[in-house]
Amino acid sequence: MLKSSDRYTGHRPVAAPPGNWVKTLQWLFTFLLLLASSALRLRAQNHSHLVDSSVTGVQQEGGSQRAWLPVFQFRNVFWVNLQHFLYLQARLERGLPVISGGQPPSALAAADLSQLTPTERQEWQNAVGYYGAHFANYDLSYDSFLVRVDDRLGEMGKCPDITGQSDSACDAGIDPDLTKVLEEAAPVYRAHWWLGQQRTNDAWIVLASKLIRQYGGKPAAMLASVFDTTWPPDPIPIDVTVYAGAYGAYTTLDPLHVSVSSVDPRNQGSEALEIVFRESSHALAEPVEQAIVEQCRKLTKPTPRDLWHALAFYTTARVFERVFGNELIAGSAPGSASPSFLASERDYVSERRWQHYEVLLEVYWQPYLNNKIDMASAIEDLVAAL
Repeated sequence: MLKSSDRYTGHRPVAAPPGNWVKTLQWLFTFLLLLASSALRLRAQNHSHLVDSSVTGVQQEGGSQRAWLPVFQFRNVFWVNLQHFLYLQARLERGLPVISGGQPPSALAAADLSQLTPTERQEWQNAVGYYGAHFANYDLSYDSFLVRVDDRLGEMGKCPDITGQSDSACDAGIDPDLTKVLEEAAPVYRAHWWLGQQRTNDAWIVLASKLIRQYGGKPAAMLASVFDTTWPPDPIPIDVTVYAGAYGAYTTLDPLHVSVSSVDPRNQGSEALEIVFRESSHALAEPVEQAIVEQCRKLTKPTPRDLWHALAFYTTARVFERVFGNELIAGSAPGSASPSFLASERDYVSERRWQHYEVLLEVYWQPYLNNKIDMASAIEDLVAAL
């Protein structure tokens, strides 16, 4: 996995001999230079428009509080947004679907090129053409190359370039041809689309952060309890972009990384809260995934690729329905009716054609959620029924 550039971690300086003031001054000057260099690298790696949103702690029975609850690290990064926007435009240009389960909103339409200069138009079309030829037919959430690039671009934060020209910490270290394409498209994107998309992303982050802080404690604690584990101690990075794939959001693992669309109609209002937990629950469901794999091996059955994925979504929807029911979450969408979390989950399952999994989960996993059987028995029954 690609790593960020190494920061300076020099050895502890050795004190100069007493009385040797010239060497002492030389040592001090060198140390200050190294300290300044380290500070610049750290500053270059800070994420632009980053908001840490922690859920409000909730007291468990007996008055003890969980060791930790999740912290969601929202990021509104220029380079990730540029990559996703180019990918979106490439799919539109090729007539490929960009959203599942309905018509895409106007924010996901083909970009208006009428205000571009001839040079800008050529540079932009070159970039879109490159994405069309190399990436448009692949899934953002499954293609290993695109996933690794997204992981690395998410670390670029305020970097004005990804070549390391401004600072060595800004060297993304990704494919040279792709780096060139992104660098050439960046000025056009920044001049014509980025500001509006940045504001849209920021507004969504404000909403999601408010809902998480106000209402996130109960579902966070219940999800950890259901999956019999704890939330990761480190912040969960969530890149907010205008486009985040056909389903409006996706999660990749190793490292855990969530991407969410700020304009997808399925992520608005109270559903902004659910989509954050729905995607982040992948981290909690990993032990369940492994248990399914082991049980399939035990019964010499092929492991279904998306069963654990469907199980995570199914579980999150039922936790949210249990916590909130159909009540409107205050501040999410004033004057509107709250959608049913179960209806949203069923729509999502239908879009992915997971109905057969949902039937199995209702029969064999739901009893566990109702505290009628233990998790191990539920997984055994679920796999046996495959």
